[in-house]
Amino acid sequence: MILISGFIVLMYTVFFALSLYPVKQQVSAVSGKCIVMAFSMVTATLIGLLLAFSMQGQLAVSTILSIVLSSIFAYVIGRPFGLMGIVEALMSGFMGGMMGAMLGEMIPVNQMTIMIAAMDLFYFFTAAVIITMIRREVSAQKEGLFSTRRLPFALLTTLSICIIGGAALFDSVKAAGSEVEENVQTHDHHNH
Repeated sequence: MILISGFIVLMYTVFFALSLYPVKQQVSAVSGKCIVMAFSMVTATLIGLLLAFSMQGQLAVSTILSIVLSSIFAYVIGRPFGLMGIVEALMSGFMGGMMGAMLGEMIPVNQMTIMIAAMDLFYFFTAAVIITMIRREVSAQKEGLFSTRRLPFALLTTLSICIIGGAALFDSVKAAGSEVEENVQTHDHHNH
């Protein structure tokens, strides 16, 4: 589940970088700052959460790693909007990385799957809102990857949600199976 979510974050970041570079001149400065802040924050929070779940009990290390990784993603996200966009993305990424790491450390391991699935849904929602903002500002003839003739964003999101949902279901079934097995072993032990 953690690897799948991490791959989806990487995939969406590359998608946005490739999509924004050709149309960056048509996006207003205010919208650019909003896009950069929102996307960097949600990306960094998800990165921090995934790292904290992977490194349970090592809050300092997971926080530092999430800030470093978030900074790399933030640079890619903010680059189309120049130095101001990069600074905005870095600061949002810094804060999101720390918050995600703290959140991941506080949540019990048995609730990890539901939290990752929920954060992925928040991530998809934010991405959809950002796509809508960009489509409103970019003229139809220069939409590039945002045009309806290219890979539809809805298909990408639907596929991602199906993968996350399947992984969450698999993790839940696996956890329920191990819980039943544990109860059976405990019951057998008390009978002897």
